[in-house]
Amino acid sequence: MSICTIGAFRTAMQFSDQYISSPRGIRANIATITRTKHFAECEATIGYRQAMIYAPLSNDAVRMIMSTNRAVGRARGDIIAMEVGYNALHTDFPQSVSCPIVVEYLPESYTPLREALYLTRRTTLLRGLEELRAKLIEYDFSHNNLHIDNIVLDENGTWYPIRLYYSTQGAGGDEAAFDALRIAIADSAMSDDISETLLYEELSGYTAEEATDQEPLIENRRRYATERGYGYTDERGAVVIEAQYSYAENFTEGRAVVRNAEHRAGVIDRRGKEIVALCYDEAIFDVESATIWVSLDGRWSEFDYNGIATGEWRDSAPLCAEES
Repeated sequence: MSICTIGAFRTAMQFSDQYISSPRGIRANIATITRTKHFAECEATIGYRQAMIYAPLSNDAVRMIMSTNRAVGRARGDIIAMEVGYNALHTDFPQSVSCPIVVEYLPESYTPLREALYLTRRTTLLRGLEELRAKLIEYDFSHNNLHIDNIVLDENGTWYPIRLYYSTQGAGGDEAAFDALRIAIADSAMSDDISETLLYEELSGYTAEEATDQEPLIENRRRYATERGYGYTDERGAVVIEAQYSYAENFTEGRAVVRNAEHRAGVIDRRGKEIVALCYDEAIFDVESATIWVSLDGRWSEFDYNGIATGEWRDSAPLCAEES
């Protein structure tokens, strides 16, 4: 088996019936094509089923496919619906490639854990977590890359792992990941006694003096205001982030744009940690791309979700800034 390239993968996804022998009828979401360290991946619909499709970009990735296929064998039909098509991708453009693909079928109706985390009660999420852990032990394999972006939930709250390509035989390799997920649930999920309707209330431009009693609870954080500025409480009213900001947005996907007493802008996480330092003229969190844009003296630069700079400074504003 040979390896793929991101260009060949894109061509195959655009013209799947021409370049992929099995499965047939792939309707790829071209906008979701991306690459990880070892794989190209894409979201797709195959027949009526939602799926993730991967192709190896390295020789290590080819070996990982074969190892994963053995490791998850007993779990097929329960928590995993994965197929490997050996030498299923063939294309001569932009170069000659013949390589395997992996198809992971998703539940018919699903929600990414990253979204469900803020909209689901803690006991429901913890039950799903422990059920998944028990199944990994039962089927004797470890995912080895189990984090918030690699889990989806079906309509019954059952957890399904995705991006299985690091999986190995032998249970127990995910205990640290499960501990981290328990912490995320305790920190972010809805309390068992809180009204879900609060999550859908809309914010409509309250002043600092008016905000305290009228703010909605969003991602388990509610803004509050004192004479010192804005801060955040949790669903029980306990202060999580002290009032210290002259301006503060509600959290979206775990990020909020705030301004300090000098009115310098940056981005914080739900614990108040600065993801992007509060030293800029403007800061914008673009949810669609999980990109943070900042401006200083009329120029713009780009950071990723974790606050790592990913682009050079430029004179033109990003589209998300032009639309805001």
